[in-house]
Formats: sequence, C-alpha cells, structure tokens
Amino acid sequence: MTDIGALVRTANPVPVDAPVLSDDELDALLLVIEARNGDMDLKEITTPVEHPRPPARRWLVAVAAFAAVLLVGVAIAVLQPAGGETAPAAPTETTVVPTTTVAPPTTAPVAGAQTTRAPELTAELLSLAAEYEKAFNEGDEAGLSALLSESFGPYQPAFLWDLTMSREDFLAYNQLVHLRGGELSIEGCKATDYGMRCEFVHSGPVEVAVYGAPWRVNNAIHVEDGRIAGIESQIVAWPHIDLQDAVIAWVKTINPDDGAKMGRLDPGTEEDAPLWLEYAPRWVEAGRP
Repeated sequence: MTDIGALVRTANPVPVDAPVLSDDELDALLLVIEARNGDMDLKEITTPVEHPRPPARRWLVAVAAFAAVLLVGVAIAVLQPAGGETAPAAPTETTVVPTTTVAPPTTAPVAGAQTTRAPELTAELLSLAAEYEKAFNEGDEAGLSALLSESFGPYQPAFLWDLTMSREDFLAYNQLVHLRGGELSIEGCKATDYGMRCEFVHSGPVEVAVYGAPWRVNNAIHVEDGRIAGIESQIVAWPHIDLQDAVIAWVKTINPDDGAKMGRLDPGTEEDAPLWLEYAPRWVEAGRP
C-alpha cells in the first residue's frame, strides 16, 4: 500500500460502521482517482476584457469656443464707426408721451412726374383745319402758306412717286388741284400726340368724274406752335391709274393735240389742269369709254 493509502486509513474519513475497503480495493480506487485527475479537461474561464475609454477631446470644444469669440469680436470691430469706441448703453428711462392725433400725410406731386392724358381736340386745332380748308378752296396760296411752318416737313401724296414734296412743291401742287376745280372738305378730325388725323375729301368735278365718287384720303397733320409742320398721306397707291389713262386715251382720239398735253393727275401741270377740267366730265357723258 502506498503512503497515500496509509494516510487515508489513519485519517479514517469513513465512519467506523461503514464497510472497510481492503488494501487492494483502496489502491485500485486511488489509481482511478489519479487517472481521472490526469485526464480531466480543464474549462478555461474567460474574464471579459474592458477596453479603456478614449480620453475626452476637450481641446476641440475649446477651439470652437475660441473661434466663436473671435468672430464676434471681428463683427463688432466692423460695425463700430471708425475712430470711435462702443458707447456704454444709456440707462433705460420710461417716458410718457402724450397722445396726439396726427393727420395723414398729404401726397405731394413728384417733381418731373408726368400724367398721361389722352390728346384733346382743341379749338385751336379745329380752327387750323378750317383755315386750311378755306385757303385751299379759294386758291389762296399766301393764306395757305401762312398756315405752314417754315420747317414744313416732307409731304408725299402717294407712294407711287419716287420723290418727296418740299414746302414750295406742296403749295404748287395744291394750286394745281384748285385749277382743276378741286373742292376740299376736312372731316372726322381726331387729336393725336403729334397734332391730329383728318380725312381729306376731294369732291371736285375731275375727281368725281374719274373716280366715280369723291376721293378720300386719311392724312396725319403734324402741328407745332399753332402751325402745320408736316402732312403725311396714308396712300399706298394713287387710285384708278387705269381710269386716268383711259381718259387721256379717249381725248387723244377726239383731239390729239390736247391728248398729247395731258398727263396723269399726279403731279399734273398748269397746262393740263384746265384740260382735265374740260374733258373729264365729257368722258363721263360719252359713257366712260
């Protein structure tokens, strides 16, 4: 028996009344215990490892606070008047203001402002049109000239012409129309921002014979300082050119010499003006051949 067995016996761990193992049985039991102690799997007890927390970055907070203070300082320096210091805030005082009824402000006209107003057909404009009509029908060249400003602008009675009438040509043209027995009435005038726009109705014997009715044309009359500065006719082409040519051709058949002297009504000449006045009505009586 081994020393361990002797010790166990000496200690007498089992009560006296318990069955006693023989020496061989005890040795066998000890061998089993030793074998189990040698082959036993040890279970590793893992202790959780706590990682240390990173230190708080308090320096970032400090930098942000410093930047905010710096920005506030720069803003105060920019807004503060040059050469001046920030004045301490004045103590707040409570002031009692008496109640007063204030009248609403009166809106004063702004200097230079212009109010848009519709053009007005004044008595002066109507009188100017009437004087022009009278001077034309009476063949009063001086009276007609007095109604035109010295800077009278171009006048083109028809786009058929490749020319523009001067002030002198315009007066001469009106005289030719008068010599042909021209009669003028100015109707339907309307005020404009440059003067007025009127309808010129030519109802002389030549116009009525050739055109079969009075000839109407819409004219823009530019007025400056109470005088006519320009007249623009709204004509795209001289009317009934073929009828004028028909009259001339017919006259050549009955009187070749007179027919050779006659030209179209516009612009006309002093020589053919009386011929038109004579033959146009006769052409109508002949059946407008």
